[in-house]
Amino acid sequence: MIFDAKLNNLHKMMEFITDLATKVGFSEKDMHKIQLASEEALVNVISYAYPPLENGRVEILCTFKIGKYITITIKDKGLPFNPLEHCKVNVKASLEERKPGGLGIFF
Repeated sequence: MIFDAKLNNLHKMMEFITDLATKVGFSEKDMHKIQLASEEALVNVISYAYPPLENGRVEILCTFKIGKYITITIKDKGLPFNPLEHCKVNVKASLEERKPGGLGIFF
């Protein structure tokens, strides 16, 4: 499924993923993990992959075997990003020591 990389399409993207993951038969706990990881990745693509006035697209591919697994692939043609090149977040730091954001790679 292909979507315009816009935040107002996030609900449709998540609905697409959730509907397929539901068919696989994941527990509620696992569904929350799938939703969290998918939403984090999609919001990052929408927010950072394309320059401000450039229209981008996001392709979401899902393969699954009922009762076994789901593989979610998110593709874009935006700016490259390598999470290995970014600083690691100190998750043990107090809230006062942390800056907002930056936990996406950790998730």
